Amino acid sequence: MFFKGPAPGRFRKALVLAMITHAGGLTFEDLSIGDRWQSEPRTIEIRDIEQFAQLTGDHDRLHTDEEFASQGPFGKPVAHGMLGMSILAGLSSTAPLVQTAALIEVRNWSFCKPIFPGDTVRAVTEVVDLKSHGRRHGQVHWYRQLLNQKGEKVQEGTLVTLVMRGKPLSTRPVRTDSAHGDLMTRAALPPVGPDTPDLALVDAAPVESATGVSATVGSATGISAKVDLDSVDLADEKSAPGGGSVLESVSIRSE
Repeated sequence: MFFKGPAPGRFRKALVLAMITHAGGLTFEDLSIGDRWQSEPRTIEIRDIEQFAQLTGDHDRLHTDEEFASQGPFGKPVAHGMLGMSILAGLSSTAPLVQTAALIEVRNWSFCKPIFPGDTVRAVTEVVDLKSHGRRHGQVHWYRQLLNQKGEKVQEGTLVTLVMRGKPLSTRPVRTDSAHGDLMTRAALPPVGPDTPDLALVDAAPVESATGVSATVGSATGISAKVDLDSVDLADEKSAPGGGSVLESVSIRSE
């Protein structure tokens, strides 16, 4: 069951999203702060507690020994707290169904009330924050509650997950050459004069063809850089004092 805030229009939006979203689930762009869902109910049986004890190795008598538990604070066996949290995770995995990439954090989780065999629980989920996380994912903060058949809150807290974007964000060049649309990288040469320190000029390595693997680009600072000639155009080659040449600029073509 979907709830997208109190407004009927937002509720209709949720139903539309549910119908048009493919089997992979909702993407990051489909979510809004305040979106709210409620899962189908599930009844926790004594066998669920026994199987969880076998799976995890947690055979604490509070969960598995009826006689011992009857003398405890709850008067009868109770489900493991982590079993309740695991069931909440399962119930909320389809309410909503999203394209989850990873669970990255659990925040402020509280175990409010015990869960007894025979209790019927459901998960309520709300989007409380959305943040960008790289080109392909968004970070979603989910406030989740586990409620029993009386409507009592038995567990609550915030889970943070990464959700796939419907379309990765594009990257754009920071600076382009208006004439060719190529990304430009320029090496500024310091002025040469009588007051200039005696710096050794590093000549550019000979370039036989524009399809070579790499070349060394020199500057008056004596620093060299390797440039992949498969993706650059050489421009503004100038003669340097004493022979040789210095490249004032290279044009790096965007792919």
